[in-house]
Amino acid sequence: MVAVAAIMLAFAPWTMFRYLTILFPAAALLTGVALAWLMRKNAIAGWIAVALLVLTSVLHRFPLGYMELDAAKQFDHPLSPIAAFIGEIVHPPKEPECVVADYLRTHGSPGETVLATYGDLVLQFYTRMHVVGGMQGQPLPEDPDWIIGRSFILSTEPGKDFTVRRFVNTRIDVARYTMAAMPPDPCLPGNPDPKYHAFRDVPDAEPMRILQRTR
Repeated sequence: MVAVAAIMLAFAPWTMFRYLTILFPAAALLTGVALAWLMRKNAIAGWIAVALLVLTSVLHRFPLGYMELDAAKQFDHPLSPIAAFIGEIVHPPKEPECVVADYLRTHGSPGETVLATYGDLVLQFYTRMHVVGGMQGQPLPEDPDWIIGRSFILSTEPGKDFTVRRFVNTRIDVARYTMAAMPPDPCLPGNPDPKYHAFRDVPDAEPMRILQRTR
């Protein structure tokens, strides 16, 4: 199962961590078998291995992470992955999309038009507003009631967030808008890929710009 998955992923056009999730059960079983075998051979060595897995990220970084390979720099947290996961459950970080949705529900009105460079599909589910942006491919409005400018650009493909950013800069008179809020906007903190996933809030992240049309 692991070998077949590895071969398939080697030829995949995208290399995303989420593609490996189908191997989690097999990886857990193999880890358990390996620890049980080590315990029988040497209990002290077995408990050391358990401690390394539970309390540190050493084995998660070995060997590719220590080779300074960018693709292997997945987990960046001072504690162990388990501690980071528990911390996220106890103190969930604020998702930028949730922050924007809460703000629009409080300060906006149903039926108003929102133009978002990214995250527009999420906002459609959590507001009663007309949301358009870089994840849909719909015609972009030249006089939206709200503009959500994310702090990052993920794609330069036609119709994506770079197109929306350029549309705002060239087709919309931003002088008619007022800066309503600038909450922190970490890049993809809820992404399942550990390289991007934020286990806690990132208060020093670049801010997004929430603009409201006032004229």
